[in-house]
Amino acid sequence: MECSKLSISSSEFMFSQNDTYSLRFQSNTLMLKNISNGTEAVLYRYINLDSTNEIRYFDYFFNQTSQIDDVQYIDLRLGSSLLDHSVLTGIMCDNQQIKIGEF
Repeated sequence: MECSKLSISSSEFMFSQNDTYSLRFQSNTLMLKNISNGTEAVLYRYINLDSTNEIRYFDYFFNQTSQIDDVQYIDLRLGSSLLDHSVLTGIMCDNQQIKIGEF
C-alpha cells in the first residue's frame, strides 16, 4: 500500500493509499476524509482558532519546502481550546505507507 502525495497546503494534505484521503483543518476540528467514499473521521476536536494551526512540509534535510516532490516529512501543529497546550505530530508519506505519529 503505497502512499502518494496529491496536494499540500498549510491547512490540508491530500494523499492516496488505495483510496484518496484528505487530512484537513475544518472549523475547530482536524478531519480525515476518505474522498473516494465520503467517510469522515474526527482526529482532534476543540482546536483553538486563535493559535497557530498548520501543516508544514520538509525535505530530506529538514528544510521547509512547498514543492510536493520534495516533501518527505510533514509536521502538524494545533492548539487546544480546552487546555493550555499545543499538539505536535509528525507524518510520513512514502513508498511504503502513511505513518502518523502519536498526538
